[in-house]
Amino acid sequence: MADQGGGRARGRARGRARGQQPPQQPGTGPPQTATPQPRGGPLPGTAPQRPWGLQPPPPAAQPPPPQPAPKSTGRAAQRVGVREGAPGDAGLAAHMRELRVGSGDNGNGNGAAGQGRGTMRGRRTIQFDNIRTRPEHINSKLGTSGQSVKLSANYFEVLHHTDWCLYQYRVDFAPEEDRTGVRKSMLRDHKKVIGGYIFDGTMMFTSHRLNPDPMELFSTRQSDEAQIRITIKLVGDLTQGDSHYLQFFNIIMRKCLGHLKLQLVGRNFFDARAKVDIREFKLELWPGYITSIRQHEMKIMMCAEITHKVMRQDNVLDLLSECHRQSSNDPRNTFVKAIVGSVVLTDYNNRTYRIDDVDWDVTPASTFPLKEGATISYKDYYSQKYQINITQPKQPMLVSRSKPRELRAGMSELVYLVPELCRMTGLTDEMRANFHLMRALAEHTRVGPDIRIQKLNNFCNRLLGEQAVRQDLEEWNLQLSNRLVEFNGRILPQEKILQAQDIKYDAGADTDWTRNLRSNPLLIIPQMQFWVVIVPNRCARDAGGFIQTLIKAAGGMRFIMPKPQVSPLGFRNCSCIVESSLRLYGPVWKRGETVLSSVATPIVFFLAHQLVVSS
Repeated sequence: MADQGGGRARGRARGRARGQQPPQQPGTGPPQTATPQPRGGPLPGTAPQRPWGLQPPPPAAQPPPPQPAPKSTGRAAQRVGVREGAPGDAGLAAHMRELRVGSGDNGNGNGAAGQGRGTMRGRRTIQFDNIRTRPEHINSKLGTSGQSVKLSANYFEVLHHTDWCLYQYRVDFAPEEDRTGVRKSMLRDHKKVIGGYIFDGTMMFTSHRLNPDPMELFSTRQSDEAQIRITIKLVGDLTQGDSHYLQFFNIIMRKCLGHLKLQLVGRNFFDARAKVDIREFKLELWPGYITSIRQHEMKIMMCAEITHKVMRQDNVLDLLSECHRQSSNDPRNTFVKAIVGSVVLTDYNNRTYRIDDVDWDVTPASTFPLKEGATISYKDYYSQKYQINITQPKQPMLVSRSKPRELRAGMSELVYLVPELCRMTGLTDEMRANFHLMRALAEHTRVGPDIRIQKLNNFCNRLLGEQAVRQDLEEWNLQLSNRLVEFNGRILPQEKILQAQDIKYDAGADTDWTRNLRSNPLLIIPQMQFWVVIVPNRCARDAGGFIQTLIKAAGGMRFIMPKPQVSPLGFRNCSCIVESSLRLYGPVWKRGETVLSSVATPIVFFLAHQLVVSS
């Protein structure tokens, strides 16, 4: 009992000791992390109160004052307190000072003052040489069954890469400039002052430290002869093994892709010169490339993929005019249903937006306040900023809601867009239902392995054959293989498909087991009592034939399906169909039936059945 009381007394004493920690003096605590400034410049396209990019930027972060010896270098020191002059602590403090890493101190120990959300906390080192995906006692994870075959993957090995210490800087422009190409052009004017660097539009990497820090430069924007102040501020350094070191390789590769005269659409590069015109449907098919450099066990490799972008030649204003011609009674409602949920592309800044609403009370003639306090109309802003003349001043404005990541960066919640300047993207339901159009697109997008390998090899040869690309790779001590990664694979024997009455069969050479499946009983046969078919009015006739075929096919598998309840609807929007089904048949489903839903275009089936289990 005495020991227990002594333990409680010691615990209370430790609690009092922690509570008696003297308050910190101003400037003695860990410096605060700088808040990253929003990326991008002024863009009208926000709510009438303040457009995108024109809101006042957050206050610039001041560089942290120099800190003395680690009096409070982390959260652990603040929680426990510092016992000055305690015996045996001198050696521990000296050892902790030796373990301190990073050129700056932001309280996390990584020396990066403005990493932002989503990044690693602290400087965590990735040991490239020790990454393993199998236990230590297993020397090989290769199997032995099946037939051996030679395979190729869409990866190119990075044969050699730099191991230098790199300095990471944040580059800000005042006034704001949201066009990445213009940002790079203005910074390129000071290459003699900066030296060799890699710049992605916001972050800059150099192999040497700049002096002074922060550095201020001035450039003239060619579009309007405005003087732009460029502020370059050190946020940290990178060494081999840092989590952001591979990001540096990807930035170099994106710069190399820019030397191929490719056009940036969204986040990917596409070759507009190799576009395929589909004139009868007013479409263009742009081939493009997606690259990503990642660590793969013992090697660093670049993944390359061939992609395509369907570019439509019509804009949102054309869609609005088409809605007025087709629906004279309620063209506004027709336009809202057609545009809400679609993704548009703005050519003036190569950004994509998802349309959430249409504001009929705001037009390009409406005004919004600039951050200087003056007001300007959308029409005049685009004319002065991008030299774009808007021909229809009475068209409504499109509304796009910013993503959470953009809201955290300080963007406005609502973005206002001019329909005339928004290009339609993707395929409509009518286009997807057009067999001739889809077949024309499939001829270029669906290619076999041999053609895909040929295209990837041509891409690599084109990349390494460009003099500017080779110069950039040599400047940063990078070497990329000109051959796809090859390895041995195995063709496994086919698995057996099991059905009732101990019937077994394989898929065959053509991987088609449809005939055997329809002519043999299922392994478990439930009893369906009730199911519903929800179908658009224009597809009701096709749905009838499909239902008969489905019931006939189920009968061959000994699965008895009663006639369904058919509910035709006057619209075909998926969200509206789901809402209508819940409103009509929600009470039926809430009684405890098992709901099985399946979506097929243009017919949507909701199957609700109750399994009858014999006692």
